[in-house]
Amino acid sequence: MNEEQLTPIVEELTKVLDGKASREEIEEQVNTYANVYKVEDPRRIKEAILRKHGMGPTIDTSFVTADHVSKKIAELRGNENRVDILAKVVFAENRTATIKGSQRKLVSGILGDETGTASFTVWDGENCSLEKGSVYRFRNAYTKLWNDKVQINIGNNGTIAKEDVQIDVPGSAPAGNGPANGMKMKIADLKGSEPNVDLEVKAIAAERRTVNIRGETKEIISGTIGDETGTAQFTVWEARGANVEEGKSYTFLSAYTKLWNDQVQVNIGNKGAVEP
Repeated sequence: MNEEQLTPIVEELTKVLDGKASREEIEEQVNTYANVYKVEDPRRIKEAILRKHGMGPTIDTSFVTADHVSKKIAELRGNENRVDILAKVVFAENRTATIKGSQRKLVSGILGDETGTASFTVWDGENCSLEKGSVYRFRNAYTKLWNDKVQINIGNNGTIAKEDVQIDVPGSAPAGNGPANGMKMKIADLKGSEPNVDLEVKAIAAERRTVNIRGETKEIISGTIGDETGTAQFTVWEARGANVEEGKSYTFLSAYTKLWNDQVQVNIGNKGAVEP
């Protein structure tokens, strides 16, 4: 692990131990477990160091704030009831859903921090506006598992506050023009929360059409792509200058994925590209 990955572990342990060990001692111990003993799981590192200082293996190794905790995305287990999360908005969209017979405005998308990404939903999206690329602190969120994937939820008791900090999400596209280097993946490995992936695929079906999005007419290309591991639906949201034909092979650069009706969808936005 590098310094950027170790720092959050050191900071959380420093707060939890609260004077039982100096920051320098904690830094040395964290580095030893991570880079000498090769322990890759942050939770195991924290549990081992807490035991070393007599705090027992059963203590919650997340930073405790009042009656709820602050966690990194990789530490979420899908059963948290009250958790604080500091994360960057990788993707967000406002939409309307029918819930128990009534229309409700939601905000959903993908959140990320330096440890990973997860899908999220703000269930009361009437006055909620989240900016892609901005960092927010989500308080009193709760999590669930859906198809073995953690989903972050912000309900009536949750709050959202914008933070003036920077978070680098692994694999996310930086500011600027053109595609960034994405993580090379196969379709079967996609989880529906990837912010930036590269795919080698074959177009099984493709259709160019015009849609109206928030009052703006757009030309898109959508259909089905596949590789040797499986298939997925796709959409190229900026079709001008792009071309996808059935039966031909393409490289999708800097795509992002979402889950829709439990199915992974591959999307090419304005930071992505399609190459033959």
